[in-house]
Amino acid sequence: MRIYDLADRGNLSLYESLYRHIRDDILAGNLLPDDRLPSKRSLAADLGVSVITVEGAYRQLQAEGYIVSRERSGYYVRSIATRPHATRPASSRAVTSRPTFAVADFSSAPACSDRSFARLWEKTLRDVIAHESEQDLFARQPPQGSQRLRECIASWLARARGITTGPDRIVVAAGAPMLYGLVALMRGRRGRAGAVALESPGYGMIKGIYETMGWRVAPMPLDAEGIDCSMLEKSAASLVHVMPSHQFPTGRVTTVSRRYELLRWASQAGDRYIVEDDYDWEFRLSGKPIPSLSSIDAEGKVIYLSTFSKSLSPSLRIAFGVFPSELDEDLERVLGCFASTVGTIDQIALARLMESGGYERHVGRYRTKARAARDCLIGAFRESPIAGRLSYEECDSGLHFVLCVDTPARAEDIARRAAERGVGLAPLERYDLGGMMASDGRVRFVMQYDGIECETLMRAAVIVCESIERAERRQAK
Repeated sequence: MRIYDLADRGNLSLYESLYRHIRDDILAGNLLPDDRLPSKRSLAADLGVSVITVEGAYRQLQAEGYIVSRERSGYYVRSIATRPHATRPASSRAVTSRPTFAVADFSSAPACSDRSFARLWEKTLRDVIAHESEQDLFARQPPQGSQRLRECIASWLARARGITTGPDRIVVAAGAPMLYGLVALMRGRRGRAGAVALESPGYGMIKGIYETMGWRVAPMPLDAEGIDCSMLEKSAASLVHVMPSHQFPTGRVTTVSRRYELLRWASQAGDRYIVEDDYDWEFRLSGKPIPSLSSIDAEGKVIYLSTFSKSLSPSLRIAFGVFPSELDEDLERVLGCFASTVGTIDQIALARLMESGGYERHVGRYRTKARAARDCLIGAFRESPIAGRLSYEECDSGLHFVLCVDTPARAEDIARRAAERGVGLAPLERYDLGGMMASDGRVRFVMQYDGIECETLMRAAVIVCESIERAERRQAK
């Protein structure tokens, strides 16, 4: 057996360095099966280390199965299965990360509602640690989440959304995508998923989740009133996923007439359900929030989903769903496979924030700030040389609007030129889930402006307008 140089071991301890040397010799074939290792005392003397160091290395090698101890005989190398060699080259495909933009990104939501949230959450966490019992802070929560938080959500929904429900009907989960997956699993009929109807243009992540869960996705076009129910009737869908209070990305609000058509569709078969995705209802910027579809559901056909990502932060990863009693069996079956997906301390902190009224005050402040940001951005566009060719759709519905441009240039060309100058734009056509968007000769961009300061918005608006003009000049050549 070789004498190992343990001096050049970096930050490793002596025993770990020795363990690695012996392990590597075994894997390289320098030490063969049934080779006897030196006794602990003799190896310690040869290396100039303590017996405890050798004993630690041998103990780790034995625990991992590299050597075996034979009584009154010593330590021997075990037979190790041949390590498999790669039969194909490693994939060069890298995980695609979101691009970053130096000036402003209108193509995605901000990571935090605003700077005041970080201070608010820090204070709330300090209060929780200082005043809540350790027993509550570190208690195991049921799969559907903290009872205390669910009671707060139930009270808040009754007060703010007209939804009468109890905490037993609510499930708290780590973000809206987790809830989308939960619904897909629940309604999958024990592995036999059917068809789900989605609004198009729509949110691509929702389509991806349902497809991953084995569902067939049936994109449905939108008209001025909402999802096209005549096409929904002709489809084989047993589930429809809609955003009636503020559709993403168009911003449209589903009319009350179309809502009743949806409920009528669901009532025609026992296995039909509607997923109401109410992701940013708190941020209607004019008048009162649009009533929820769930609040007029008399037959238990609506699965209501909402999230704190818009009002607080996507990084917090807290969303919730309200499930009708008709789905109790399916819900229990799926939740039985999970533990609570949100940390207990975060759940208690959010409950405490809601109990104190701090959450609603924060939402009110942020709504005011979002309204000012929207006005600043549209004001900057109206001051531009091309203001007469710009129009704005669904400006009051929530935290984004659609910018319409009367131009012969292609939307993707404009977005590329804006990106080169540090501004992220998302053409509406990127959200076309079914290749069914009709063109009216104008291009459209989804403008997610929340969380961006007014001075930055004004600078970004100039870049967007100049990018439109440059794309037009290029188109004319």
